[in-house]
Amino acid sequence: MWHPWMTIPEGWVRWVLLVVLLGATLYALKQTREPLGRLPGGALAIEFGGSPAGAKAVLDEWRETGRDWRKSFTTSLDWDDRLIPAYGLLISLACIMAGAAAGIRDTHWASLGTVLAWLMWVAAALDSGENQALRKAVATDPPVSPWPEIAAYCAGGKFSFILAALCYLLGVVFLVASRWAYPRTARG
Repeated sequence: MWHPWMTIPEGWVRWVLLVVLLGATLYALKQTREPLGRLPGGALAIEFGGSPAGAKAVLDEWRETGRDWRKSFTTSLDWDDRLIPAYGLLISLACIMAGAAAGIRDTHWASLGTVLAWLMWVAAALDSGENQALRKAVATDPPVSPWPEIAAYCAGGKFSFILAALCYLLGVVFLVASRWAYPRTARG
């Protein structure tokens, strides 16, 4: 299976890209989370509100803090829009590199890494859809259907794909570590 990251030669170029994407992801993540830091439940509370009533309950709780929750939320979403391509590209590149680094290019592990790399782009699209649904959900007071539901479904899909990719990366780390710790002996 092919992925666009495979056109970049293995070696230092991929590592430089990985480090740059990691830096961009961490910076945007910090900027995304900071405005919501003092709001109860943070971004996850509204992402998984799941219904107009659930979203309204979160917004009511945010109003009780006395902070300008709308400004904080909008700033957070604006930064999240910048975070989306960074983490999507970072995790997809890591999945491609993991398969190559493990020396498993022609195995099911490598194919799974390529599928997960593609799914990170799907996760990014879901995250973008979630952000748009959240913007529409808080634009009315109280929030109306279908926007809170759409945001929750998009968030669920996004987090499922990200978790699958992170589990894959962890599995490859364990695979490589076990091969390193217990190398195969020559059989005669």
